[in-house]
Amino acid sequence: MKNLLLLPLAFTSALSLANSQAYLITEFQVSNNLVTFKTQPKKATITPACANTEHKDSWAISLNDHGSNNLYSLLLGAFDSQTPVYLTSAQQCIPENGIEKLAAVSLK
Repeated sequence: MKNLLLLPLAFTSALSLANSQAYLITEFQVSNNLVTFKTQPKKATITPACANTEHKDSWAISLNDHGSNNLYSLLLGAFDSQTPVYLTSAQQCIPENGIEKLAAVSLK
């Protein structure tokens, strides 16, 4: 019975990846526990209203957040190897910088 409950979730996740944009990370910077990066092509998603105009093409994670070290490792590896990634927005911003916060990353 548990397997039947997990099947729709797995199917939904697969569909969301199939409909999302694959990105290459083109710029990667770490400063004061903040990781920022840009992608090619530019974001296909709607940027949250909290994002500053000068950072509309940037993503960020705070290394102080729970689980951020895993995101950092995936992002750095993808940047170094130029592996396409799928990105999921947290639909919020890093308050100090007004940069869109990344919620999840998955490899192509």
